[in-house]
Amino acid sequence: MKRTISILTLGAVVLLLTCACVGPTAENPTPTAEPTAENPTPTAEPTADPTPNSLPTDVRNARWGMTKDEVKAVEKENIIDEEETDILFNGRVSNKDCNILYSFNDKGELYRVALLFEEAHTNPNRYISDYNTIKEGLIEKYGKPELPTDSFWDGGERLYKDNPSDYGMAVLMGYLQYLSTWDNKKTSISLSLRGVSRKANLIVTYESKKIDAPKEDSDL
Repeated sequence: MKRTISILTLGAVVLLLTCACVGPTAENPTPTAEPTAENPTPTAEPTADPTPNSLPTDVRNARWGMTKDEVKAVEKENIIDEEETDILFNGRVSNKDCNILYSFNDKGELYRVALLFEEAHTNPNRYISDYNTIKEGLIEKYGKPELPTDSFWDGGERLYKDNPSDYGMAVLMGYLQYLSTWDNKKTSISLSLRGVSRKANLIVTYESKKIDAPKEDSDL
């Protein structure tokens, strides 16, 4: 899932100070002009409505309900694939190689974004380090995760559980997985690490709570 700072010049500051020093006094007030047809009382300029790009975002630079064209306009990474209901970008997230998948429902509305981390490591424990780094960033943004623990064993305890140096291998073998979740008014967020076919899948998923998912997803 992009300000300018105005600087007052020294001359402008001096001018303001000069005006303040020679301003009207109680004994000699400056006359004020009555508003006339030629000299009407000034009115405030109407404020412009916010532009779409100035509105708050939900994930990266996107908002739930955006169309594919709107997502393409705000996502600056490179498109590597596009289908009827998905656009896949590739870029860097948290300083890691990452595929960014935007998914759309049957109405063409953005309802889910997934960050699929692609970093490969010879030491499998590095995947757990990546998980923890990303988790720290999510905690900083969304607060404490919902789950009291984030590691779950599914077999293999006798082989790996007493040896933390082997936890990365346990992940690749499918015996150990990590999961953290967050929830706010508009979005459900999950961070997961698990092994599939002896490869590490590290994924952050953001899903809208107000935009309907396609029927095949909602049936799962």
